[in-house]
Amino acid sequence: MFKIIKLVTAGLIFSMVQSNFVLATTCQNEKIAQLEKIDFSPHLKNNIDGDINGDGRTDKLLYNLAEDWITLDFYVESVSWDTCRPNLTLKLVSSEAVSQVRRWDLEASINEKGSIRIRSCYYGGSRGICHNEYNMVLRYIDQNVRIIGYDHNEIGLNYPSLEFSANLLTGRSIITISPGVVQENTDAIQNTKTKSQNIDYGMYMFRTGDVITVPEELNNAITLLSDDLDE
Repeated sequence: MFKIIKLVTAGLIFSMVQSNFVLATTCQNEKIAQLEKIDFSPHLKNNIDGDINGDGRTDKLLYNLAEDWITLDFYVESVSWDTCRPNLTLKLVSSEAVSQVRRWDLEASINEKGSIRIRSCYYGGSRGICHNEYNMVLRYIDQNVRIIGYDHNEIGLNYPSLEFSANLLTGRSIITISPGVVQENTDAIQNTKTKSQNIDYGMYMFRTGDVITVPEELNNAITLLSDDLDE
């Protein structure tokens, strides 16, 4: 029923342009200054500050460009920042995906608990609505990151909307299917369905050089729970 668009394989559009902005650090590939993209937040030139390893000191995330990928570099030691040697590098978007999808935004942030949040949103050029939003929560562990949470919201117009949330630490998963935006009325809202279930997802880790993608088990869980609601 629901079309799953994966975080990276669907892509993010960006194009080569001339730019005059100053790089956040000499650690960035100078060619990143030639990239302009749609709704990339914070801007590619900026670094993201926060404590991701719990030592009470400020760590940094930095967008970079390597081997035709926009990457996210993790700096958790001052010496790594000073020497431009990140403790971890993950791939976000491949240039091969440039022509596949329009109107994306992509955002990385660090929350108050030190977890890293990667948000991707696909607008599709319709009414300014984010039709598919993905939020992946990562925890930095010994120069790797573990997926600890995942949310997927699919907003339909003439078809049902879907909300899915999974806590990968506890396995608790919740899915809600509700009427589409155009379909909403008193009778239709009463047809909203919700199902929760504990699912053992195991442990998913990203290591240096990995592409940030949604594990197939999470997509399978969405299919499984939505099929249960249809019965």
